[in-house]
Amino acid sequence: MAIIWAGTIITWVTFSLSMIGMGIPLVASEHIVPEYYRGRGLEFTMFKMGCRLSTRVTVLSEAVRDLYPPNLRNKMVPMPNPVVVHGHVTVDPVGEPGQPKTILSVGRLEHQKDHATLIEAFASIADRFPEWGLRIVGDGSLRAELESAIARLGLRDKVSLPGSTDRIDLEYSRAQILAVPSRFESFGMVTAEAQAVGLPVIGFADCPGTNELIQHKKNGWLASGGEGEDRVRGLAEGLSTLMADESLRVRLGAASPRRIREFGPEAVTSKWENLLSSVAAGR
Repeated sequence: MAIIWAGTIITWVTFSLSMIGMGIPLVASEHIVPEYYRGRGLEFTMFKMGCRLSTRVTVLSEAVRDLYPPNLRNKMVPMPNPVVVHGHVTVDPVGEPGQPKTILSVGRLEHQKDHATLIEAFASIADRFPEWGLRIVGDGSLRAELESAIARLGLRDKVSLPGSTDRIDLEYSRAQILAVPSRFESFGMVTAEAQAVGLPVIGFADCPGTNELIQHKKNGWLASGGEGEDRVRGLAEGLSTLMADESLRVRLGAASPRRIREFGPEAVTSKWENLLSSVAAGR
């Protein structure tokens, strides 16, 4: 028998301490990358304590595991999230002739997701692509700041912030490109979902959780990262390349689903069964 724990760090550590001496193995799940703990020293100290008290700690990929200190990796097991396609989604990377085209972005309006860079990048190329608009789905603490940037850049008629939705499948079906400007992810669920339905995706080459799903120029586009103007410029160059080339969007979108098959529910469930059987058997 093994117990699986996925919750806050404080409750993880408290729960782990309460199990000392019970002889029951504990498998914990970590769904973020070390970048999250920058400036959160106390949380990271508790995280390390939780790792020591657990039999295994799942992380979302080998690349994510490799980001953690070597003394923590021996407890870590790569375990991806299962990717479930939202209903029957048909996408059209080309779009209807003469009709508006959409760059979609999905995520919380928070610093990690870096929609500010996306808006700046789109603003720098919007005049060259008058038929294109940007739609950022999600909500969060930076809404007012992003709305102010949109107004400052004169993009109120080109960039929309519709808020959250429970019909993300419709958003995918209406878009021609998915943009993922995140600074870091653990496992880019939005990236994976969009790839699963054949929507071409662009993200940053230095973003963990994105750069493992996207293979540059094969099933998506990885923009050069960095900070400040370099980051904005890299994303703008990648977006303009995709916006200008219908055949490239079609090719990248068609190649996307193959990468995601290994993250189907049956495959991930099998990985979990193998891990728990191993832990329960004391291996």
